[in-house]
Amino acid sequence: AKPTKHAETDRFLPSSFPLLARMVRDARLLLLLCGLIVLTSEAAAVNVIVIGAGIGGLTAARTLVDNVELPEGTTCEVTVLEARDRIGGRTYTKPAAAFNFGDASGGVLDAGASWIHGSNPEHPTTKMCDALGLERKETIEDDIQLFSSTGTAVADTGASFGSFVEILEDAQWGASDGDSLWQSMAGVTASDGKTRDSEDNQYWLSGLEFNEGGKATTIGAVTVGQRGSEMDGKEEVLPGGYVQLVDALASGQVKVGTGVPQLDVSARNPPPESAKLNILLSREVVAIAKKGELIEVTMKDGEVMQADYVISTLPLGVLKTGTPTFDPPLSVSKTDAIERLAFGNVAKISILFESAWWASKITVDWFGITRSGETARGLSTQYVNMHKVAGKPVLMTFAVGPGEFQPRIPIPHVILLAQGDPPITH
Repeated sequence: AKPTKHAETDRFLPSSFPLLARMVRDARLLLLLCGLIVLTSEAAAVNVIVIGAGIGGLTAARTLVDNVELPEGTTCEVTVLEARDRIGGRTYTKPAAAFNFGDASGGVLDAGASWIHGSNPEHPTTKMCDALGLERKETIEDDIQLFSSTGTAVADTGASFGSFVEILEDAQWGASDGDSLWQSMAGVTASDGKTRDSEDNQYWLSGLEFNEGGKATTIGAVTVGQRGSEMDGKEEVLPGGYVQLVDALASGQVKVGTGVPQLDVSARNPPPESAKLNILLSREVVAIAKKGELIEVTMKDGEVMQADYVISTLPLGVLKTGTPTFDPPLSVSKTDAIERLAFGNVAKISILFESAWWASKITVDWFGITRSGETARGLSTQYVNMHKVAGKPVLMTFAVGPGEFQPRIPIPHVILLAQGDPPITH
């Protein structure tokens, strides 16, 4: 018997939208997929293609392989297609040797995502770390030291932040839909006499731009800051890198449940060969089309694969390029969301020094250097004291701004900014 007919776009299951990319939390959607397969398949094999081998794609494939139930004699073949020559997506752990760090860096460095935000016993990522016995270290964001562009310590960081919040709230109170944050903050003066353009307020503004992934001139004033997390808890990093989770998902070393009613995670050591995901690298998908009862996936090199179901976990930035194409097209609500949602630029920079020259003056996890101007305030003003977290003389900093600007930052200039001009230790 042929599979039951579904709405055409349902056959694509384009859960890619950052929904599925939020890891195992969205396993309920995958349970629905498993149910469709159970109810509709009487074939010898059900083929599923997952597009993207980032955390979302690996978790989708892992959930299917670990949980799908089919009639006796029927198998579920899951294939993951990845455009790059590596897995992990925006998680990207690199060995120290790749940075010419030698032994000083401690072995690995996360060039991509570093944190578990809101880590707690119910957090999906934390559950996987606990099951695998992975080391985690907390970073404290609430306690921050702030220095001016001339290297002078800001006497009262709390008061400085309070001044910024006062300006922000007044600006939002008088703003209308469509007004930019930058425009709305103009002309607002705090009770201490500071304005939007005061140097330390420019620093706090850069923090908002960092969190929002955009510039103050393009961020809406009314809705800025209205983002939250479903998880409350610690801010933690993995000294061994996110690669530990990526490899565990790919190899089957970690087994995940459906997430209904709660997520169950356990370790398999060693994992059976059958648990290993079938991942094909350097497979850039350019088209996804319904062909009769099957879905046809076309790669950039012309290779074509067919499947009963396709799960797209491509990130928003890729979807905004218009590739791959979908036939039939995605719904208007999805294409409208893709067009309207912005995709920001954030570059992470890690600098290894011969010694932790800042240790005598900086004892917290985060510190900042204030700078004014749209470009300057987004370039290496926030720093993570990795020496305190990992015991190595490394500072991590960030650059927020137009994508065409970031690759042109001279390395010596970044190092100078990190030390301060004059140095903050003076």
